[in-house]
Amino acid sequence: MKIPGCRAEDLAGVVIVGLILFSACVAGYQSVTKLIYGSEVSNVGWVGNKIGSAALVADGQHARADGFTSLAVVAGSLGVALGYPVLDPLVGLAITAAILFIVKDSALSMWRRMMDAVEPEIVRSIEEAAVGVPGVEGVRAVRTRWVGHRVHSEVEIGVPESSSASEVAKIRERLFAEAKRAVPKLERLVVEALPRG
Repeated sequence: MKIPGCRAEDLAGVVIVGLILFSACVAGYQSVTKLIYGSEVSNVGWVGNKIGSAALVADGQHARADGFTSLAVVAGSLGVALGYPVLDPLVGLAITAAILFIVKDSALSMWRRMMDAVEPEIVRSIEEAAVGVPGVEGVRAVRTRWVGHRVHSEVEIGVPESSSASEVAKIRERLFAEAKRAVPKLERLVVEALPRG
């Protein structure tokens, strides 16, 4: 069952990705315009508000937390201060490219979540955890999905045909503990244990 608000959170993520894409388009347009027509950059020492630098506008809107972007902005400002104003739009284009990569990754991640898909490494981690549990004689299927910020999974395993109900219950408990250790965001694990043979 889907937790209320989780789908709304996914849709909010889509809106954020759209805003990041918009800022990349604006930064790219301004940078190309400055390369073609040139520009005058003032207040280089501020490296802050109202400079008119495409690099700083893009950085200020969506990438302030990104250390690499901040370093690129400083490099562009230093280049302008040293008499190379062309570095400002070039750095703006570099940041635009970085933002577009972020948009691509974020959009793919949001699309996967909206389609209830998960990263292959999560499935692999749960499968490897299951294989390592004593009493598990093979993993037949692992189905996993995101529900908000948490992972819900179903695992189909083989157990010895002679296993009692209490032994199977212990296998399930151990499997959940190991899978939780491998995938900390795992909240729910349904284990279907089928006798082998």
